[in-house]
Amino acid sequence: DILLLFHHFLLRAARKAGREAPEISDQLERVLLQYDWPGNVRELENEASRLVATNPPGLPLTADRLSRRITQLVSAAAAPA
Repeated sequence: DILLLFHHFLLRAARKAGREAPEISDQLERVLLQYDWPGNVRELENEASRLVATNPPGLPLTADRLSRRITQLVSAAAAPA
């Protein structure tokens, strides 16, 4: 459900901003699925809105555009213990 919701929020934020929704890289999708989303749907929606606002028009979204908090937590969880 994460990817369906993310795509929905991304499209809605893009329409609100008068922009086309950016394409999403496979890497970004993997990170979205690995993150636990402790803030639930609200956090996911806020991240989609922030990405639309900060991503250069015409460029696909990549995982390096995600909030530092998300990428750090996913990296830490993936690191060997």
